[in-house]
Amino acid sequence: MRIQPLHVLAWAVLLFVTACQGKTEAPASTPTPSELPTPKEAAHTAQIAKGVAEEEVVAETECVKAKDCVVIELDCCGTCRADEAPQLKAGTQADLLAQTKLCAATAQDCQPACGVFGVDPSYIALCVGGSCELVDLRKSEYSECETADDCQLRPPRCCGCSGEPAALAKDEFGALKAELCDEFETCNPCRLPLYSGYTLDCIEGHCIGERP
Repeated sequence: MRIQPLHVLAWAVLLFVTACQGKTEAPASTPTPSELPTPKEAAHTAQIAKGVAEEEVVAETECVKAKDCVVIELDCCGTCRADEAPQLKAGTQADLLAQTKLCAATAQDCQPACGVFGVDPSYIALCVGGSCELVDLRKSEYSECETADDCQLRPPRCCGCSGEPAALAKDEFGALKAELCDEFETCNPCRLPLYSGYTLDCIEGHCIGERP
């Protein structure tokens, strides 16, 4: 029996190991037509994905119109002086309900009644980019003026026929109305109250009204 030289055996072993290591898994085969989803199945999958995306958008959206938003007073005890800066924010009806419950639980901590002032009607809540936003009309484009003749006292509501007035620019009420009204909401003709005792002026480019 002939014995192979060691170096020949070593080369044989090396070639065997290299051959084993060189084996790789075959690439994934292309799915056959029978393995592909049918058009109906593909459409159903796409519909599910779209529904999930829409739910995420709704979850991130507070509002779709101004009537979804309200002005919320954060100071449960109210404002006792007309010159006090109000603590306000814009939120949804759910936010208002939560704040009302909070204030009901802490009402006993308020000082005795002092002729509490209501929220100034110059503050309104608008829906901006899906979020409720607090707007001070006295600093907005809706009150821009050059003279006092450009101004009017009018409730900042969709139809603006009743309620506490704010100082607004006559030419800008239409734009504000478009923000406040629903798409198909209509208003009946009405005559504005006289609001006797109020003062109205154009100060630093904005309409400013003062209560009597």
